[in-house]
Amino acid sequence: MDKFKPIGRINPNNNLPLSALDPIIILSSVQDIWIHRWIEDNKLKSRLMDIRNILAEKSLVEYYTDGSLTPSTPTTMGKQNPNLVYTNMGATFCVNNEPLLSAQANLSLWPSSTRSELVAIFMALLTAQ
Repeated sequence: MDKFKPIGRINPNNNLPLSALDPIIILSSVQDIWIHRWIEDNKLKSRLMDIRNILAEKSLVEYYTDGSLTPSTPTTMGKQNPNLVYTNMGATFCVNNEPLLSAQANLSLWPSSTRSELVAIFMALLTAQ
């Protein structure tokens, strides 16, 4: 006869193991999936995963986020057309009281200050547990 490993006590009301009624669901490394799906830059991917791993031990994390959109002055020295308006967009976040736990990114296409702010928030969320 095969030996079976018990899975827990049975709830008399519905015959489900009590452990099946536990509302806590543990997903291991699910953030890695999202980081790899949405972040193209390998250096930023690595940075976000490092921050996420460090923050995994913390029970309370406070983030500060910032995005920026600034016009760039065209130069005649480079390949930029001096008749066009160029913009620089950036997004960053840092963890309160942890200055080394921060990441930043430059953005291109669709210039918008709202977009850069949302990217900063999105990067922070990718590191949250």
